[in-house]
Amino acid sequence: MNSDSRTSGAQPPAGPAASARRPFSLTRKAAGLLFISGQVGLDPQTQQLVPGGFASEFAQMMTNLTGILEAHQLSLADLVSVNVYLTTPDDYTRLNELYLAAFADPLPTRTTVIVQALPLGASVEIQGTAALGGAETA
Repeated sequence: MNSDSRTSGAQPPAGPAASARRPFSLTRKAAGLLFISGQVGLDPQTQQLVPGGFASEFAQMMTNLTGILEAHQLSLADLVSVNVYLTTPDDYTRLNELYLAAFADPLPTRTTVIVQALPLGASVEIQGTAALGGAETA
């Protein structure tokens, strides 16, 4: 297996859980794409969900996602597709407001799914796919 297809990306979070082996890769590269595992509003220093509810979780989640992209010399503009998971449909309108403030045009494609629960009791999670050579508009 060539090393380009298994690059794990950004450093794992610091803190008590940092030495624990995750049952997934944080990132994987394949076919000119970077696949990023789901990110929640986890504070990398405390390994806890940030307090303050949906907006705070969204902000930390985006900080985490941006950090992973930057570790690969990429930015939010390189994302071609994201999946967003919410635990309540009541957050959908707020998601759209925060999402539009976080992303510039052209926006990545997006699927939003309402789920029963997310890791750590999070209210929002994002998973993404970025183009390693930069995203293009169709």
